[in-house]
Amino acid sequence: MSVRPWCKVDYENEHGFSYDCWEGHSMLPRLNLGEPAVREHIFDVARFWLKEVGVDGWRLDVAHEISPDFWREFRTARWSFINSTPPIF
Repeated sequence: MSVRPWCKVDYENEHGFSYDCWEGHSMLPRLNLGEPAVREHIFDVARFWLKEVGVDGWRLDVAHEISPDFWREFRTARWSFINSTPPIF
C-alpha cells in the first residue's frame, strides 16, 4: 500500500528532517492539499466548528497560497455542513 504524506518532508537538510513550511515558520507545515485524506480532514474540522459549535465564519489565512479549486470545494462542503444553499449574489 502506498502512503502519501500529509506534508512535504525534507530528509536532506542539515537537521536530517524538516517540513516545507508556510513563510519559513517551522510550526506551520504546508499541508498537501492534493491528498484527498488531507482535504477530508480539513472538511471534518470545518464541519465540527460550523455545525457542532455554530461559528458563523472562517478565517482564510494566506488564501492566495491555496488553490482556487480547494476553496471552491471548501465552499461547497461548507454549505452541505449546515444543510443550506449558498446565497446568490
